[in-house]
Amino acid sequence: MDKISIIVPVYNVSKYIRKCLDTIINQTYTNLEIILIDDGSTDDSGNICDEYAKKDKRIKVIHKENEGVSIARNTGIKNATGKYIGFIDSDDWIDLDMYNRLYNNLKNENAEISCCNRLLVYSNKQKEYGTSSYYEVMNSERAIELMCTYGYIGVSVYTKLFEKKLFDGIEFPNGKKAEDVFIIYKLLDKASVIVYDATPLYYYRQREGSITSAKNINLDIIDASKEMMDFVEKKYPDIKSVVENNYVYSIIGVYDTILKSKEKGTKIDELKKFIMAEVRKYYQEIKSLKINSKSRKIQLILIRYIPSLYCLAFRLYNFTKSKTRKLRWQN
Repeated sequence: MDKISIIVPVYNVSKYIRKCLDTIINQTYTNLEIILIDDGSTDDSGNICDEYAKKDKRIKVIHKENEGVSIARNTGIKNATGKYIGFIDSDDWIDLDMYNRLYNNLKNENAEISCCNRLLVYSNKQKEYGTSSYYEVMNSERAIELMCTYGYIGVSVYTKLFEKKLFDGIEFPNGKKAEDVFIIYKLLDKASVIVYDATPLYYYRQREGSITSAKNINLDIIDASKEMMDFVEKKYPDIKSVVENNYVYSIIGVYDTILKSKEKGTKIDELKKFIMAEVRKYYQEIKSLKINSKSRKIQLILIRYIPSLYCLAFRLYNFTKSKTRKLRWQN
């Protein structure tokens, strides 16, 4: 059994981290190196990490000043001694068989990246992300295509097991909010074989604080999606329209966040003009793509031709959704 290094950035999650760590140390796959990066926590998270390290010799704790999740993950990679690397966010948890399944799929298919699905966990329910009955072994181009269309592969690193060597020359970017998006396509590109198993094994906690923070405008996603589009268009021209479609809907997502935030000013007006110009630029290429649902096509048409109506429809939809969400959290 090859050693797997699991990297867990930790910052002020004392309320959640015990559940996270319990599901890691009790994995059916036991040859683990568990690296906890205490990123300058000001609550009891660091002490909890030390407590678990005393109970389990596989745990290594690194205490450092707060520099963000990217630097924490990079620190974990540099200190990892396993042949394979996995990532877990410290407020989430995993199925007890997750790494056993990821590892077996990887070895059975002679792959360098093994992926699984996730469950979205709300206060009163769990929601499956996509389908749970899909399995495919693929090359880099196909993996990037799936990531940009149906979302099967996903941009997040926490549902994946990687050969450590793939990270040679690749680091999470410091100070970026969309850190996974900046590197995931590079990792998929370096892998010869990727296996995807849609079984949901990762429990992704939907925290109320995360919903509030979703109103913060994330410009990094624009840069990350644009960098990926430029890279893929040059290397994989056959899926050019797919990555352009991904870029357009990513920046529309930023536009939606602007509407949620209700921010105003010259910079916001310029950003909205930029997004509109980019939608117009790629509209003809992506308008007829079969991968887009009817609702997404309507969204694209409205924002392209009648943005004022789109804004009104979005605000009404978001108002209704917010009311429903508040009731859910209260219950």
